[in-house]
Amino acid sequence: IKALISEDVLICNDDLVRLKYDIYEDICFERYIDKKFDLCRNDDLVRLKYDIYEDICFERYIDKKFDLCRGDYNSFYNEIEKFGRSIYRRYQIWISNKLFILDTRQKFIYTLLNDENIESEWKKQTEIGIVKSNYSGLLFEEFQDILDIQSINELIRITNLYAFKMSVRHNPIFSMDLIPIGEARKYLIEIIYDCDYDMVKSIPNSLVIQLCDDYSICNNREIPVERKACELIIRYIDELTNQALDEDKFYLYYDEIARLFLIICKMSQASEQWIKSYVNCMIDYYNNDDKKYKGIAKAILKSLLQNPDPTFVSVFPDLAIKVANTYWIKNDSNNMKRFHNIGYGNESYFGLSNNANLSSVDESGVYKNTFIWYILKYDFKKGFDWVISLSNHCVSVLNN
Repeated sequence: IKALISEDVLICNDDLVRLKYDIYEDICFERYIDKKFDLCRNDDLVRLKYDIYEDICFERYIDKKFDLCRGDYNSFYNEIEKFGRSIYRRYQIWISNKLFILDTRQKFIYTLLNDENIESEWKKQTEIGIVKSNYSGLLFEEFQDILDIQSINELIRITNLYAFKMSVRHNPIFSMDLIPIGEARKYLIEIIYDCDYDMVKSIPNSLVIQLCDDYSICNNREIPVERKACELIIRYIDELTNQALDEDKFYLYYDEIARLFLIICKMSQASEQWIKSYVNCMIDYYNNDDKKYKGIAKAILKSLLQNPDPTFVSVFPDLAIKVANTYWIKNDSNNMKRFHNIGYGNESYFGLSNNANLSSVDESGVYKNTFIWYILKYDFKKGFDWVISLSNHCVSVLNN
């Protein structure tokens, strides 16, 4: 606070500290124009919301220190780091906002990223501010042609680690979620997609997969970018499948292929034809006697029912029902012996396969599964018809 007072951002009046009037007026006007006029009413008084008040104070302070440094960035950092580690978040917000202004992008953002004399910690904070910004797309559009593979790798790594905000929920229990933010993922996916194959191979697969996975749960996704993300994931699925065939060890890759497939399912609208073809192919593999392919088919079908994605169910209700019938209903190739007593775990009496067994440790089973809830939620008529059909099947087999 003392530092802000000395910089003529705050005014001290007896025991009160207030924002300098002209700054207060400017900010109110800016917020009104930008539709971000965030005021709190208290009886007959109206005050500026505290978080905005605090942000603006620090933004003005950092602006002034930056203007005074005249290109000596390390002296600028030495000055603002007197606030301690708490200044990092303020600096990130400051960087994020500066990306909106063409002049500041051309003046110093690119310099901050490439100046070898800047301390690594502050360069890292600059990158975090960029990838968390809603305006970072403007930077990527201008500088993507001169970003080398090392810079791309570093930006992907920083994005995967830091481009999130925390969302707190209290119902039904207290929990916290990390929500992906910023525009960096969108532009990094497009950059990777447009790179030649050899260049992409120099980027660790895990970084690209995580980038696409996080993009699949962003709030403001775009179908063209989703398509590119899906195609990147499909490349990895094809590579793993070919590797499994070459080594004749499909079982080593079941879980990873299924995990990649579920990422694509989150973006079902962008990859409808591929998903239909792939799932139908897995159903055919599951129903035949070729053990090599039956294992991966089972892993894919199981993943769809154990971890059902609402997007997949809403886009492909008929295909989802077909998967459930294939995996949960007993067929001739997977015939089971009848038990002596009807009871818990005797699915074969009802025409169900062992995959519907709730007693299996790693199965959620047909009795307690969000898949059925999703089917009823997103297409009630088809879901209701299917539940009746499944119930009739179970009763019919039991009677026979």
